[in-house]
Amino acid sequence: MFECKRSMFLGWGWLITVIGIIIIGIILLVFSFVFFGNLKPWIQLISIIMLMMMISHLVIHFFMHIVRRLFDLTEEDEYKKINQWPPILVGFCESILYPVAFIIGKPEFIGIWLAIKVAGSWDKWKGEKRESRNQFQKFLIGNALSIIFGFLTYALIKIFIVGESALDVMKLV
Repeated sequence: MFECKRSMFLGWGWLITVIGIIIIGIILLVFSFVFFGNLKPWIQLISIIMLMMMISHLVIHFFMHIVRRLFDLTEEDEYKKINQWPPILVGFCESILYPVAFIIGKPEFIGIWLAIKVAGSWDKWKGEKRESRNQFQKFLIGNALSIIFGFLTYALIKIFIVGESALDVMKLV
């Protein structure tokens, strides 16, 4: 249904989803300063998460395309054929889970989540040594970027909604 015609473009469904979430996030953020009363912090929280979800998704998607080429991974043909929505949806979930883990003071949840992801991908890394190692390193890079964006989302929430200074945010707990 959402067949990829070009390797950097995941189809119209993907593009419409990304643009739609960005537009909704911007509208909510702008209107949160005028409307919503007591709900203002919650609306701002939702809009920051929505915007950072899409920004992180776009940056990670295009960066991982470059990593696949740098690591000379042969999955480019597979990448065009398979349904990319499952990993995209996992990434969207991580864009919510990671900042929430930081907000509630349980960043160790991220380690548990990564362990589950490693367990699910273990067989994929058992093939030819160089390619398997490159696949694993690509996995690590993608997850590192996802965690970095999760922390950036957390920092933006703490700075703009809670009102903490950037230095206080870096202390984490």
